[in-house]
Amino acid sequence: MKHQKKLPELLSPAGSPEALKAAVAAGADAVYFGGSGFSNRMRAKNFSSDEIGEAIAFCRGYGVRCYITVNTRVRDIEMAEVLDFCRSLAEYGADALIVADMGIASAVVREILPHYPTLELHASTQMSLATAHDGEMLRTLGFSRMVVPRELHERDLRRVCENSPIAVEMFIHGAHCVSYSGQCLMSWAMGGRSGNRGECAQPCRMMYSVERDSEDMKTVKSRYPLSLKDMCLASHIPEIIDSGAASLKIEGRQKSAAYVYGVTSVYRKLLDERRAATKDEIKYLDSLFSRDGFTDGYFTGNYAKMLGVRPEDAESAASGAEYDFSHRRRRLTAEFSLRSDAPARFTLKLGDVSASVEGGIPEKASQAAVTEESAAKNLTKFGGTPFVLDKNDIRFSIEDGLYYPVSGLNVLRRECLEKLTAQIGAGSPTAERDIGGFRKPETSPVMGEKTCEVLFARGITEEMRAFFDRIYVPWRQFTAADKAKKGAEICALLPAAVYDDGETARILESLKKAGCTRVMVNTLGQLRSAMEAGLKADGSFRLNLTNSEALEAWYGMGLTAAVISPELKLPAIRDLSYPCAVTVYGRIPLMLTERCFVSDGGCALRGKDKPCRAALTDRKGERFPVFSDGSCRSVIYNSRKIWMADRLGEIRNMSSMHFMFTDETAAEIAEVLEGYENGYAAPEKDMKRL
Repeated sequence: MKHQKKLPELLSPAGSPEALKAAVAAGADAVYFGGSGFSNRMRAKNFSSDEIGEAIAFCRGYGVRCYITVNTRVRDIEMAEVLDFCRSLAEYGADALIVADMGIASAVVREILPHYPTLELHASTQMSLATAHDGEMLRTLGFSRMVVPRELHERDLRRVCENSPIAVEMFIHGAHCVSYSGQCLMSWAMGGRSGNRGECAQPCRMMYSVERDSEDMKTVKSRYPLSLKDMCLASHIPEIIDSGAASLKIEGRQKSAAYVYGVTSVYRKLLDERRAATKDEIKYLDSLFSRDGFTDGYFTGNYAKMLGVRPEDAESAASGAEYDFSHRRRRLTAEFSLRSDAPARFTLKLGDVSASVEGGIPEKASQAAVTEESAAKNLTKFGGTPFVLDKNDIRFSIEDGLYYPVSGLNVLRRECLEKLTAQIGAGSPTAERDIGGFRKPETSPVMGEKTCEVLFARGITEEMRAFFDRIYVPWRQFTAADKAKKGAEICALLPAAVYDDGETARILESLKKAGCTRVMVNTLGQLRSAMEAGLKADGSFRLNLTNSEALEAWYGMGLTAAVISPELKLPAIRDLSYPCAVTVYGRIPLMLTERCFVSDGGCALRGKDKPCRAALTDRKGERFPVFSDGSCRSVIYNSRKIWMADRLGEIRNMSSMHFMFTDETAAEIAEVLEGYENGYAAPEKDMKRL
């Protein structure tokens, strides 16, 4: 007989106190929510400090775990405040912190975890984690769980669940971002509202026109080429249980309590019965909220018909509903002792947790003596609490002929329950926590370097070789012939997303054979793989580094250089205490998408090592270039190029300079290099500034 896999945790969203109660009533094993700051859903109602404490206490009673989102990127000036916030969460009894910023993680591990051994650290999906090597690196840093991307195919999910040394959490229902999690800068570029700081304006839900650059592509007809339908994996519950995923996450912190209750109820039933959803259940989920239906395209590999839009982007909100928690009340056992020569004693037990209190010494009864029946009448009054105690679950030891006041019995019950509740919240220390991965850097990165990355290696000019110290080319375009030429060191840029450590190892091996000694990495797992291969590793802008703690953490893990997030302004860059590279020129990649939205239903270029090109134009006429390679992943670039040649004096003394070239001609590249050698003002009106 095949061994039945353990049921995964059902994790529900709570964007408000009412939604939290709805999730608990509907059967969630755990809830996740954020405070008034440092959360990646700042448009949700979220929780005040007092509400967080009340929410954790409420959930603790029903045995529901609380994970608090601290999943934004912060600046140096904010680090002390966010650390105080995390400390308060630990004091309230939070079960875990969900973080995306390696700087926050490093500070929490150093300052908080040693004092709160039960507090867990979960790595947000914003960290772009998908492989066992990611999990191995996270384990050494003190993490116990990672949230994998929505883009994972079932085979990739199984692979990471089977090989990761830490728990894997996955999304099963809710909104789809068209971009890889943690790899979207579009909201920041278009309006200054950073998705990495919880302020996403959802530009992916807007209208765009699509221009194609190849007659081999069938142009997508949708006016909303970036708007995906909501994910729904309700039809795949048996496969997901079998994969070994530890936690199944419902997205929706900006949704109503009614939505949270409805979706959680359906998935609770499916998990308990270990089955796929029926057509009627899918129809019910659709009635709660969808964008022209659902998609399971990433999980199944069927990317067709993933687009969808909802004109009125809000479900009907039912507020003030009363939820029934009776089915979630937990059964207690108890002991009550009343002896003439000792204080009255009452003990409550919940599983392995117990609490005992003592009262006064009983008197001899002049009238009605205490009996099991009369004592039980008061000791079982647990109405309005998450617990229930039946008379038959109390073990009595009552001496005949004794009197004890009813008020005294009530005091015993209340005090014992308070003590038990505190014991329930104490938890057990996280097993085998390894927090030795955060180390001080052994060496400091070189300052004052000039580096660049190019989209096409064939466009590298002699002027570029003379101007730059290093040039990063896409790994497929790295050749020994280019490496052997004089001037700038030619390095390889690894793929922005790889779901298989074996594939990364094969890429690195081919690069080593071609003479490559240095690569640019985009994830924790790639850093580990590069170091195992004996290659130097530099960090790309995709690591979203925004503070000194994060730089120190990554340098301590082995990075030799790093490009900071382009979202940082010059004042924040000046605050950094470690050298880094600042992107001073070029089009920033704003989105990385798993599916090709330019061709929806077939492309003659698929599988060929020939980049295809397209462009998106928004309602304001801004044109965003798009490039896609033979793997059919698309990268959307900013409509405007960064230009900082006339402000290099503010950058040179603290950082290195990094350039990004896409489709510039040799003549245009020469003009750029001349401009930066001489500090020219921006040659075009609509250049972007830091």
